[in-house]
Amino acid sequence: MVVAVAAESQAIQLYDVRKMTKGPFTSAPIASKLTVAGLKFMPPTGDYILLAMSDGSIMLLDAFQLTTLAVLSSATHNAISPTIAPVASALGQMQQQCFGQKITATPDGRAVIAGNDNGGIVFWDFDTVLANSGSKQPPAVHAPNGTWNGSHDGPVGVCAFNPLLMECVTGSQSLTLWTSIY
Repeated sequence: MVVAVAAESQAIQLYDVRKMTKGPFTSAPIASKLTVAGLKFMPPTGDYILLAMSDGSIMLLDAFQLTTLAVLSSATHNAISPTIAPVASALGQMQQQCFGQKITATPDGRAVIAGNDNGGIVFWDFDTVLANSGSKQPPAVHAPNGTWNGSHDGPVGVCAFNPLLMECVTGSQSLTLWTSIY
């Protein structure tokens, strides 16, 4: 089993859980000056890693080469901004740093789903993203393939999947259960 760590938002490190005390078996710098707010292996095989960045963008990495393949950016975020825009309130800064809970992927790996600060839910078709990505530098920036109808009453703070029932839950000040996603 492999564990990934975004070390101080400067590098991603991969560890073999059987040999954790020996340190990472590979690492690579993160090609962004932004803070990594969350990290997820892409189901079902774990061949890709999703890095949720503090500006709301999502970096797609090859889990073996640790190279950036694409950037997923919703309409309300600037995915290629080199710095975090200043946020006036402490609550706003905390919400910006917790963006990692706002992303999930379907258990079959067909879609990446993210909540927005404006209460909306957006998704990317993973096959489309892969078909239009590659080793180009800078990596391609992908807009969402669509949105889910409905809106939350504030910034979405949680987005998670129940793989057994293929249901997604998103939450802000209220919770929404999405039962038919395809």
